[in-house]
Amino acid sequence: MSFPGREQLPPAKRNQVRLSRVTLLVLWVVVISRPLFAEPAAIQLSLDEAIRVALVKSPRIKQVLARLDVARERAEIVAAPSRFQLSFRSTAARVQPAQQPQVQASLSGIEGTFQTNPNFGYNLLEGEFVLRQLIFDGGLVANQIKAAKLQAESTEYAALAEWRALYLEIESAYFAVLLAQEKIENAQVSKDLAEANLETAEKRFAVGQVPRGDIIFAQVPLAQADLQLQRAQFEQQSARERLLQLIGMSQGTSLQVEPLKPLSPLEMTLEEALELAFQQRYELLAGRADLESAEKRVVAARKENNARVALAGTVNPVGFDGSNLAPGGYRVGLQLEWPILQGNVVAHRVKQAEAEYAFQEAELEQTRQEVEREVRQAFREVKLARIARDSSRLQVEQARESVRIAQGQYRAGLAGFTVVNEQQRELVRTQGEQTLSTFNYLTARARLAQAVGAEVLAEPEL
Repeated sequence: MSFPGREQLPPAKRNQVRLSRVTLLVLWVVVISRPLFAEPAAIQLSLDEAIRVALVKSPRIKQVLARLDVARERAEIVAAPSRFQLSFRSTAARVQPAQQPQVQASLSGIEGTFQTNPNFGYNLLEGEFVLRQLIFDGGLVANQIKAAKLQAESTEYAALAEWRALYLEIESAYFAVLLAQEKIENAQVSKDLAEANLETAEKRFAVGQVPRGDIIFAQVPLAQADLQLQRAQFEQQSARERLLQLIGMSQGTSLQVEPLKPLSPLEMTLEEALELAFQQRYELLAGRADLESAEKRVVAARKENNARVALAGTVNPVGFDGSNLAPGGYRVGLQLEWPILQGNVVAHRVKQAEAEYAFQEAELEQTRQEVEREVRQAFREVKLARIARDSSRLQVEQARESVRIAQGQYRAGLAGFTVVNEQQRELVRTQGEQTLSTFNYLTARARLAQAVGAEVLAEPEL
């Protein structure tokens, strides 16, 4: 920046100009050093809110709803033959009759040879309405409609089962975020403890009470705690991104999750859990609907040889040969269709439908066995996770007391730093196991709830 005539200014004025330039430069540096946009505040999200967000934004929910719409429209298409049908047909053509051979004829006693004019032709324009209403087919279309509606019902149950699986994945991802958060807190506590031990070792070394090796020994747990802290932070970020992906939000969203409420004790027995699962699991409900749909398809296939009666008609509003108009006409009556020989196709369709029914029956039994297996396994996992959680609590209490005793002995000069180091590592290990066992119990309870088909917070509107 230059000012014309600056050399002619007095020294005081020149200093003011120089000071103004420096002030502008400082202001410019301050402005560009500030962020253009403030960092977005982190979204506070509870588990219930995450579930409701997924119902609206998750692509998987949109997929299952689209499949459900397809199944419902397919049922409407199957029902179309039983409904009243009306169509319009029209023809516009140039008609040129074929030339006729010569004909000998007598007209009023005059013998002559007659022949159609080979150049004769005319324009044709026709239009007609065609009506049809099925009256009787022996129940063929009715059973096809029932089968299609049951298939749509099965798709509804499959959609709910897909949502229930996604529900469990969201719960597990939410637990993973909380688990990583607790790992961060544990690592920070371990780091603070390691720093305190290092400070104690440095003070005792400064007064000549311990060798320099104690300082080195104290630095190792500090480095390990710092590494665990970094790992837990990366793990938490991955868990957040997984949760955001499941609920359909941008994975770059800043997210904070809220703590969970304590779970009530599990009071149901294994027999009660199995009974609930057989009644409520959407996979079983879908399998039963599929089996009933296959049964209706067998009945429909057996009725394909039945006679069919329909009301049929044709209405010609007006006649026109290209040059002259004529009054219209109509034809209305009953139409009988009775397939007699169709290459034995109906018999094969019946066998195919019966084989599909047998397949659905076996698949339903297999699904029932899988559900029972899942419930039994989930029930055992809950019991084992509860035992592990209770055991880990006692181990943490014991490890904390051991660290406290070892620190006191080290300050009194009754033990070396290796004892403190070992007890500190044991405390870190037990804290990690307690954290993991706590969230393993939460995950096991969520899996059991999914296995028995328990009610969830919300379901998609089907």
